Amino acid sequence: MVSKSVTLASALTIAVLVLGGCDNAQQREAKYKARGAGYILDRKFDLARVEFKNAAKINPTDPDVYYHLGLIDEAQGDVTNAIANFSRAEVQDRTFVPALLKIARYHLAAEQIEASERKVDTILSVQPDNADAHALRAAQKMRRNDPVESEREARFALARDPANVGAISVLTALQVARGEAASAAATLDSGIARNPDEIALLLMKIDMARKANDLQKVDAAFHSLFRVLPAERVYRADLADIYLKAGRIDAAEAVWREGIAAAPESWGMKQDLIAFLDRNRGIEAAEAEITRYIAASPDQSELYFWLADLYIAHDAPDRAVHLLEKVATTEKFEPQGLNARASLARIQFAQGNRAVTEKLIAMILEKNPTHPDALFMRAGLNFDQGRYQNAVSDLNEVLRDRPRSPEAKQLLAESLLRLGSLDRAAEVQAQLVDIVPQDNAAQVRLAQILSAKGETARARATLDRVTRTNPDYPVGWESLARTAITTQDWKTAEMAIARLDGLAGQTLPAAFLRGEVEAATGKPESAIARFAQVATADPATPLGERALAALVRAYAGLDRLAAAATYLDSLNSKSSFVANLRGETDLALGKRQAAEAEFEKAVGAGGGRPEPYLNLAQLRLNDHRGDQAIDVLRQGAAALPGNDRIALVLADSLSQLGRPGEAIAVYTQVLERNPSLDTAANNLAALIADFQYADPEALRLALRVAERFQGASDPAWIDTLGWVHYRLGNVPEAVSLLRRAVAVGPVSPQMRYHYGAALIRANMKEQAKLELRAATGPGQSFPGIEEARQLLASL
Repeated sequence: MVSKSVTLASALTIAVLVLGGCDNAQQREAKYKARGAGYILDRKFDLARVEFKNAAKINPTDPDVYYHLGLIDEAQGDVTNAIANFSRAEVQDRTFVPALLKIARYHLAAEQIEASERKVDTILSVQPDNADAHALRAAQKMRRNDPVESEREARFALARDPANVGAISVLTALQVARGEAASAAATLDSGIARNPDEIALLLMKIDMARKANDLQKVDAAFHSLFRVLPAERVYRADLADIYLKAGRIDAAEAVWREGIAAAPESWGMKQDLIAFLDRNRGIEAAEAEITRYIAASPDQSELYFWLADLYIAHDAPDRAVHLLEKVATTEKFEPQGLNARASLARIQFAQGNRAVTEKLIAMILEKNPTHPDALFMRAGLNFDQGRYQNAVSDLNEVLRDRPRSPEAKQLLAESLLRLGSLDRAAEVQAQLVDIVPQDNAAQVRLAQILSAKGETARARATLDRVTRTNPDYPVGWESLARTAITTQDWKTAEMAIARLDGLAGQTLPAAFLRGEVEAATGKPESAIARFAQVATADPATPLGERALAALVRAYAGLDRLAAAATYLDSLNSKSSFVANLRGETDLALGKRQAAEAEFEKAVGAGGGRPEPYLNLAQLRLNDHRGDQAIDVLRQGAAALPGNDRIALVLADSLSQLGRPGEAIAVYTQVLERNPSLDTAANNLAALIADFQYADPEALRLALRVAERFQGASDPAWIDTLGWVHYRLGNVPEAVSLLRRAVAVGPVSPQMRYHYGAALIRANMKEQAKLELRAATGPGQSFPGIEEARQLLASL
């Protein structure tokens, strides 16, 4: 939230500059800053941003400019950019106190206490009596479990600024912790009297009333907050929920109706009331409320979508379709007509009518290529088909129109993960957490991505926040245990598992995690017993499947795979997963025929996994039954059209079996779906350069997909690009790239052939002889070896 006192002080400073004698550049900067500060006070943040950016162009080293840009970001909910701008202000002036205070607060909120303390040290070195810095020091001491020093710092701050919100908050918290309820209430009431509109203090008042279980005081505290934030829906939802839990449904409904009376233009508040009625009064009450809104505002087309969503939620899609088709017919291709078609597409997709969904989306995008709902739906379709790069493109377009869409952010993060872009996925997931900080699942997912990146400290800090603020959220404890197991922090793992085990319905997840700890700490027999306990309960669940896989690994570590096979047989399961695992066990035991039968059973059972197809195909390839392997892989590609693993193995197998044309077709399809796959790009370009170099169009495609390897470090990829240039007749480029590939190494005979051929074209025949002799030595075999021998003979 923007601090008005800081902004007003800045505005006064700017006014003095404007009135004083300055050169023209200084005057212009001051005017931009003065206007920007005024816009911030009026909450016209976009206009304020323009003014401060203009000021930055005149004086790019002014820390105050970046500080105010950070305030704007903060007010608009963009915490990531806010911190970046506060940090830019600090770069310009290492002792710029307003920015240091902001950064210190963010460090403290992220549990980075030492970093926060360093910023406060810097502030106090230049302003020893700064009340805000001492209030922050009080909060730091409280986090350090030093209540004596914490209170001393808080009282020091209050002596210099009796209205200091941070110091009031810390002192109140300390008094609550000591059980001094009356003193805490007095401190807080005094603070609110001095800061009647301060949200943080009003929220503390609510929290204290809730802990005292005094519903009357809770209501009064919330209504003090509503006076300041009449249109804020989140807090009304909290109070309504409190009344619901107390069995007072009429009072809960009144909370929403009072909110609508206080903010009659808030359609979001009305939508919240409808959701409340639907959950607690039934579809008839919700439908009646929407109908009243439609009667009062017949031109508000959005209301028809609310009604359609209500019908969909109650499994009445036909009523929703009828309503939406009416809107689509009436509005045709006006915005609401397109929105109606988007809602129809969503219904069709939910019903499994993919072709109809795609037709509706195409119709919308033909009329409006940037329609966000249609683009989001298309991104979802692309994601389901494994076209992750296409999904990313659509989602980026959606986010240009709706930069704070949680759904788009979540799907974008998952798409980036599938593309292997862990850094970008973590960045997007962090943005999602900023947008919906109360979403536990989003925070846990961020921690999982950070852990996959190797940033276990950040992952741990994120999970610590989740488990501290939501101790009854089982996924938080489970993820914390997994992170601790990864880092071999057995003490934390045991603590997290114990907390998980204490929650209802979490006995089996806790047992599985204990088994993982035991397996990793040299107790395989105990681990096997744990995994069997979990798997026997229900081997068809994801947890049961993980337990089965872990059980087989533990038996393998003891060289007792036969016992694992016996256990799997005892399950009498018909699942694809169990059959595939049984096949892998048989294969490890040398029972190839039995393994093949199990893999065939797994393929026949379906299940949506690539492993049975890949295992069966590999077994047949190893037995020199290439055509049968190809049949299995094609079957898998048809069953799992978005799975790149199957497609890449299929293309590679076709290439090895001497069917380059078919391999090229598969690689082309893979790259159309997922253009970022470097392996597919390399193999496609190499095959074209080896087998379709007489086709100019194919060579142009090869160059387009291989150009990404211009700065590559992998010699094979550099070689591919160089060979494509050779086939195109670009001799200087070919020689340069192929020379670099050979220099980087390791060097294959085929790479020497490519380099030698390019050297001949460059009239460097003596060196070409050396390369071609090395390429065609005894026992060598590669695509093009006969051409290499002919070239050598021609020299």
